[in-house]
Amino acid sequence: MKLRAWILPLILFFPFAQISLAQNEDWGVVKQLPQGQKVKVVTTDGKSHTSALESVTDDSIQLKNFTASKQDVKQVLMLSGGHRGRHALIGAAIGAGVGLGIGVKLDVDSYTQNKAKEIAIPGLAALGALIGMALPSHGKWREVYRGK
Repeated sequence: MKLRAWILPLILFFPFAQISLAQNEDWGVVKQLPQGQKVKVVTTDGKSHTSALESVTDDSIQLKNFTASKQDVKQVLMLSGGHRGRHALIGAAIGAGVGLGIGVKLDVDSYTQNKAKEIAIPGLAALGALIGMALPSHGKWREVYRGK
């Protein structure tokens, strides 16, 4: 099958896949969240409350500074982790590439016999990883429950 035959179904599938994930009416998923997890609860009156999760029962949710009954909850979102590890890997790869370029240039121009590459590649890779880890890495709110 040609590649073009796959493009249209994929384009049509992905928007609907996101919609189906967002419509989760299972309160059991909220009950499985760990205590202390940072969550955002949006109530039916449109207000949102963000805090650490204290407890969840069959008919209510309690945050550190807020309590709501299940019938008053419109949406529950949890904060997923950031991307520090990914940023560090990208920074290390960029640093290693720059180190390779600098090492090749220095080794060609002088008689260092690959010593410049041996120093520049790991040194700049480590520097790139440190810079990548220092970049802001904010988590993303992911919906775990949507009321009716």
